[in-house]
Order: sequence, then structure tokens, then C-alpha cells
Amino acid sequence: EPTKHEMIALYLHQMLLRLYRLYPDHFQEPVRDQEMENARARIERDVKDFPSVKRLAEDCYLTESHFIVRFKKYTGFTPCQYRILCQISLARQLLLDEKIALHEVADRCAFTDLNSFVRRFRQVTNTTPGKYREMASGCECRLSVWTKRKASANHQ
Repeated sequence: EPTKHEMIALYLHQMLLRLYRLYPDHFQEPVRDQEMENARARIERDVKDFPSVKRLAEDCYLTESHFIVRFKKYTGFTPCQYRILCQISLARQLLLDEKIALHEVADRCAFTDLNSFVRRFRQVTNTTPGKYREMASGCECRLSVWTKRKASANHQ
């Protein structure tokens, strides 16, 4: 006669088997698509000199449409959407340095002009680059004041 532990193990095994049969996609290892990983890394690395989708597709020996479908399946974004996210990510980093003018941030992030940068930044972040910079510098200021207060409190 099976022990209590053996019965529990058998029950769990049956439940896992049922779950696997009902939801087989949830039990598969995610496929590491090296071609798409390379394309993703290239877009991140070459934000300013964005390779065309046609060029990225050719490098993977795919048609443009097939490349876009595979890239979106791999990242959740089209190559152009992913590039915009990379541009905005770089812009956020650059905006932390108040010495860099907004038009220079736009240029370094490969936007055609300041207006298109501001428009796209607002579209992605729901705030303007200027307001983002103010909020970021305000956070740093409050953090430094808090740190100084905490340090002086520890010394007393």
C-alpha cells in the first residue's frame, strides 16, 4: 500500500501532467534567437547610426517583413519602436547632466531636430525633456539633502 508521501507525489505528478496537456506553451524553454539578439544589440549600440530594417534583415538572411515579425516576437517591439525606446533611454541618461543643452541631447540621440525630440519624448514618457530634467534634478537635490541630514544625525 502506498504511503502518504507517495500518494501526494502521484497526485502532484498527475496535476502537472494535466497542466502540461492544457498549457503546453507555458512549459517550453524560451527560444534564444541569436540572430534577433544580435539585431537587438546592434540597434542599442548604433542608436545614432541606426541600420535600416532592410540591412538588419539582409544580415539575418530574411525578408524585411519576416525580420520584423521575428524581431517583434523576440522583443515585443518592431525594430523602429525598439530604436525609439533606445533613443529615449539614452536621452534620459543625458538629461541628468544639466550642462548638456536640450538640442545637443536631441542631436546625440539622433533626432532630426529639437521639436521631433520633444514630441517623441513626451509620447513615450508622458512628460517633456525639460520637465523630466527638472524632476530628475529635484530628486537628486532632495536625496542629497536627505543624505546630509541623515549623516549629520548619525554624527550627533
